[in-house]
Amino acid sequence: MDPFPTDVYYLGNVIRVDFLQRYHDMEFIKPLVEDMVQDEPSKRPTMEEVNKRFMEIYHHFPKSKLRSRLVGQRESKDPLLVVQRYIHHYVRTLIHILLRRNPLPIPA
Repeated sequence: MDPFPTDVYYLGNVIRVDFLQRYHDMEFIKPLVEDMVQDEPSKRPTMEEVNKRFMEIYHHFPKSKLRSRLVGQRESKDPLLVVQRYIHHYVRTLIHILLRRNPLPIPA
């Protein structure tokens, strides 16, 4: 029995629990995650297919979207905290842009 469909399932479940259920605007990855967590292991994509589909999604987005701040579904609506979070995010983003860092580090 091939153990890798289980790895695909676990990775998909981590993305589902830690991102899709916790943050807004993550719908773009939902179709891939749904394929990864199918009950029937033979219907799950291989890790190579997952990587290929993820890279297609990644290349589809502009850098500004890739650098956008994750907003939690339970995040406080206090205006002062919202402004503080956005200022902190934009300062960090500016530093990464000035240092010419990729929005998503990709191994060479």
